[in-house]
Amino acid sequence: MKFKRIVCVGVSTILLALYVLPAFAEGYVVIVNVKNPVNSMSKSDIAKYYLREEKFWSESKAVAFPIDLAKSNVLMRRFSKDVVGLNVQKLGAYWNKAIAQGKKKPKVVKTDAEMIKKIGIFKGGIGYVDENTALNDKVKVISIE
Repeated sequence: MKFKRIVCVGVSTILLALYVLPAFAEGYVVIVNVKNPVNSMSKSDIAKYYLREEKFWSESKAVAFPIDLAKSNVLMRRFSKDVVGLNVQKLGAYWNKAIAQGKKKPKVVKTDAEMIKKIGIFKGGIGYVDENTALNDKVKVISIE
């Protein structure tokens, strides 16, 4: 009986870890301007703003203003692959083609502090920062569905 109980507890612990780890492994949070009524979004909807497939927020009609970190930033690479669904090389190829078709790349900033500042200024701003970064009262974290 003890062996069955230990095995069950062990398997349950492993399954719980597999369920919880992806949330912690991301290492970032998605933020928007505090005036944006959105509180949660799917990854595919976030990607639409980053790929400039959506130009306006449907909830507020504000112009969408995605902000990105530099491609050398580890967090940018993680966000791009996890949310946008493209690694840095594929994202670069996407933008080469998209720019030729008249799309504009998201604004690029160097630091989380710059990201927070820009999103706090623009009502339609959306970005991401390290999950441990202190935020100000002009931005809020949204959940990813």
